[in-house]
Amino acid sequence: MKLLNKSLLEKNLLETTKSFLDKGVICGSVMVVNQKGKRIATISAGSQKPDADIPTDEKTLFRLASLTKPVTGVAALIAEEQGLLCLEDDVCDYIPEFKNILIGKLEDGKVVPDRKPNTKLKLSYFLAHCSGFLSQDELYDPQIKRMPREAFKTIKTHTDYTINNVYLSFEPFSKAVYSTYAYDIIARIIEEKSGMAYADFLNKYLFIPLSIRDMTFSPTEEQWSRLISVGNNNEKNEFCPLEIGRHTFTDHPLTFSASGAGLCGTAEDYNIFMEMLLNRGIYNGVRVMKESSVRKLKTRICENWGLGVNVRDDTTPLPENSYGWSGAYGAHFWVDEENQITALMLKNHRALTDNFWSESIHKFEKSVMNSFEL
Repeated sequence: MKLLNKSLLEKNLLETTKSFLDKGVICGSVMVVNQKGKRIATISAGSQKPDADIPTDEKTLFRLASLTKPVTGVAALIAEEQGLLCLEDDVCDYIPEFKNILIGKLEDGKVVPDRKPNTKLKLSYFLAHCSGFLSQDELYDPQIKRMPREAFKTIKTHTDYTINNVYLSFEPFSKAVYSTYAYDIIARIIEEKSGMAYADFLNKYLFIPLSIRDMTFSPTEEQWSRLISVGNNNEKNEFCPLEIGRHTFTDHPLTFSASGAGLCGTAEDYNIFMEMLLNRGIYNGVRVMKESSVRKLKTRICENWGLGVNVRDDTTPLPENSYGWSGAYGAHFWVDEENQITALMLKNHRALTDNFWSESIHKFEKSVMNSFEL
């Protein structure tokens, strides 16, 4: 295990944060790095709103986007421990309508039926991006753009529509292609088997036991006041707030607890979540999941995907088998068991066209990995 140098880490993180602010893409960010259960660095910079002098801190709320996915992976494993589902089961055992789903193909810009799948569609495939269900490939836009707004009212209305109106992109488990809305199939099964709304299930079995207070699909008035502005930059590298209204992800209504992208949360909250993962299901003496379930979460199922997390190989700055994920609004985290490190970057922007999203993640990772004691 290599030890982090606190002074060097803080210097590197401050330089990285300054480069983000100078670019004008964000109005504020928070970075948190722990090692062996102790805080090594916390870097909060900028403000919550461009027109108000309210500094960011660990209680500032951010739209987490796909950092929601690891939370849903954990929820699925908790549900499995309770006997509500088995991730190796065929989805048809829980939602019989899936027996009629077909693989599609693109013809003249439209998705048309091609054939029946030959492979059992396991529940785990929906979390490991290998189900083919609303995968973000050439069949995605033609299908997602046809969905009526009413379909996005709740998890049930959305899954009811998609199960009956979309085609799979490929044979299940034949490859991994990213999918956000596949996660709602798992959330729907959790709702039906537990008799609880998905948000209530998370609160009861994950958030409340861990004292996670601000992770939510539907912020209160007080929480809205702490939610950071989402931004972009102009040609002068000046911050330009994007008006996206009272939505936690795209323009979805708050009644739709999108289990792949809809959570908001603070650095304080997500720090608890990732530390719980590093501690193999326990935080502050409270166990919310079995150690075997954490192992299952980070076990590769298809390519480098586990259950809602991406597991690193030896081609990236992070140690092999580190795991975590990122969000479309710029958040990023990972768990490094080899060096006993958890690291989190929270920021909110939609600057996707100039590679800022991917470059900022790479910079954050390098800031940490270049901060070890010599």
